[in-house]
Amino acid sequence: MIPVNLSSRGVFRSVTARMGSKSQPEPPAAPHCSVAQLWKAAIALNAPGQGHVATVSYEASDYYPSSAGRPYWDFKIEDAAFGAVFDDRTCLAWAPAQRK
Repeated sequence: MIPVNLSSRGVFRSVTARMGSKSQPEPPAAPHCSVAQLWKAAIALNAPGQGHVATVSYEASDYYPSSAGRPYWDFKIEDAAFGAVFDDRTCLAWAPAQRK
């Protein structure tokens, strides 16, 4: 798994091998969606926009069974208690947005 996180502090990538695996993981597929597209889609789901910072993570492996092996984006705005998961093929939410 190679998570790539984007936040107000910059872009971070960490590489971890699967448990029991001695080989390095394959690099993730290049993302289809841009962060601008994700913001636009999140705002369409009533996410607050201006003045808020999102933490955006891209996952291109089948690490999470619920993703069915499809690349996806995890989009969170912590100070607004907003979160959504976007399919990287369509840039649309496939998990419901949450507001607390």
